[in-house]
Amino acid sequence: MGDEPTGNDLARALDRLNAGRPEETVAICRALATAQPQNIEAWHLMGVGLAALRQPIQALVALREADRLKPDQLEVQRNLGAILAQAERFEEAVPYLEKAHLADPDHAGTLLNLARALRQSGDTATAIARLEAYLARHDGPAEACYELALSREIRRDTRRAIEALERLLRIDPANDAGERMLARLHFNQQDFAAAAEAWRRIIARHPKDAKAYRQLAEILAIEDQDEAADATYARALSLEPDWGTEIRRATLMPSIMESGAAIARYRARYSERLSALAERHPRLADPEREVATCVGFYLAYHGLDDLELQRRMAALYLSACPALDSRATHIDGWKPRSRLRLGVVSNHLNNHTVGIVSLGLLEQLDRERFEVVLLRPPAPDSAFHTAFGVLADKDLPLPADLAGARAAIAAQACDILYYPDIGMSALTYFLLFSRLAPVQCVGWGHPDTTGIPNADYWMSSAVWEPPGAQAQYSEKLAQLAAPPIHYRPMTRNAPPRSRKDLGLPEDDRLYLCAMSLFKLHPAYDPLLRAILRRDPTARLLLATGHNAAWDEPLRRRIAGGDEDLIKRMIFLPRYSLPDFTALATVVDCLLDPIYFGGGRTSLDLFHTGAPIVTWPGPFMRSRITSGFYRRMGIDDLVAKDTSDYVEKALRVAQDGDYRRAIGSRIREASGALYETKAAVREVENFFAAAVAAAAAGSGPVDWNPSSPP
Repeated sequence: MGDEPTGNDLARALDRLNAGRPEETVAICRALATAQPQNIEAWHLMGVGLAALRQPIQALVALREADRLKPDQLEVQRNLGAILAQAERFEEAVPYLEKAHLADPDHAGTLLNLARALRQSGDTATAIARLEAYLARHDGPAEACYELALSREIRRDTRRAIEALERLLRIDPANDAGERMLARLHFNQQDFAAAAEAWRRIIARHPKDAKAYRQLAEILAIEDQDEAADATYARALSLEPDWGTEIRRATLMPSIMESGAAIARYRARYSERLSALAERHPRLADPEREVATCVGFYLAYHGLDDLELQRRMAALYLSACPALDSRATHIDGWKPRSRLRLGVVSNHLNNHTVGIVSLGLLEQLDRERFEVVLLRPPAPDSAFHTAFGVLADKDLPLPADLAGARAAIAAQACDILYYPDIGMSALTYFLLFSRLAPVQCVGWGHPDTTGIPNADYWMSSAVWEPPGAQAQYSEKLAQLAAPPIHYRPMTRNAPPRSRKDLGLPEDDRLYLCAMSLFKLHPAYDPLLRAILRRDPTARLLLATGHNAAWDEPLRRRIAGGDEDLIKRMIFLPRYSLPDFTALATVVDCLLDPIYFGGGRTSLDLFHTGAPIVTWPGPFMRSRITSGFYRRMGIDDLVAKDTSDYVEKALRVAQDGDYRRAIGSRIREASGALYETKAAVREVENFFAAAVAAAAAGSGPVDWNPSSPP
């Protein structure tokens, strides 16, 4: 045969390919290429056939030979790029696909392969540009809209990612991948109503999709639609039994409780369902993945002792997954280092309240006594994320899965592990079940006992704890003389703002309670009503909820049916920290909620002289602000009871001279709260004593101001 292609052979090879018989295509083309090594089409079709047979390496050899024989041939470039992308060799794929796309910019398949390769190789900006240009000329395809949404999401342009998905669903209303991504993005944006509607559309098309029911139930639970969430979880379980979903259903708990009676009712149900679950002996392989949340989070806001419920929850998990109670190998035969290795485990060592409050303490620890190892999941860059990385001797990213994170922590062979917060992240909560260091200590980031047997200490302060506080903790309570913080106010130089600047009424008396709405206990409502009724010019300022569905029910609950009081409440948007600090200086009184008060909020405001009225309740979580006042030597705004709370709030708001005088005293005394080296030294000494006690096998050390070792 000559050098020219044999049309009949090539046509036969193509027919076999189109008939779904690529092995015959390859055989024909291989024989043809052997006889005619310069036959570009033989090499090309052979490559396509090999790709169809899922032999990408051989396919690339054939296609590269075709490209060598005749560079820049459109179909060869297109197929080379596509096969490289399928083989996940995205950076290699991009030049071929770019050439093919430039030669034929309206070919949808090339565009999609190019966009995916660009996205996977990290060039989302170019991917977006190519997709937007194409979609400006064409109505679809839906897959192009989906790729555009993926790249926009990576660039954190969630709003426009949602726009791309909405366009996708106009083109293809039954596109499940697009609908599921839309539901997820709405959820991440906390647009729970839109997320729920997306899941309902999926359920309408797939009425036996258990995952869709689970996702919808999670949203309904967040929206405090308890009965609907319970029924939806039940439907998911009827379709696909799953112990993780069983646990989530059993522990359903509204975030905003309608009354004290509702608190009692839901806690009783929680307790009963835990007992019923325990009797059924659930099994979990990976509770962090299967349960995926800290189910007891809202217990802390009920003003009640959570020790028994927390212990029972922990016992249920240990029974369901005995592997949780694993033990790092370095602990057997362990001897403490002369320079103690302190591992710090948290999801929140970044621009989060826990991280912001923890930063100074970890930064100031004596590096001759401690090696500080941060153990945290990867997070988006921020000034705080970077600051933590700089202060650490090691900054190790934790794998996102429980087993991987556990192994990574164990490999560090720490002398002591410190968890600044337990109860807000499923990963760190379940990590604490393992014995990964000889000493394991929990901080006050989420102020509630864990109930977890391998938590040795709960680090607090004597100025925060009530008498007999040890009975409220499963951990050994370490009561330091000072709060275990080294805090530098972030807004010392915040520019002044007026009420007008902040969009506030200029003539009314303003009472500010700027806490998360789930901190407002139903028993607090009568105090707020009393303030509003006794001060006719009073306006109550509240922070709008993370979930917009919370605002109106809470407004009506506080008002107790009084329409006048409803009108006198203002829900404020979320301010920047400088504006929030300015806000505190233009209101007449600041209110610390009962049963669960402020922590960082008070720290951020006391340096301005903010007069915060507080009442120390029966648990540490309601005594942080009063503890700060004790450190300052001021008790004027610490109420003796709820009636006294109302009187103090009214006096601060109505007596300007008194307000200015007490504000001046607070401002002058606030230095006792900030950048306190003595507090850091005591934390160091406590950690060292705890390690020494563990090394001696003498059990947890007693630590309080009157008897530190």
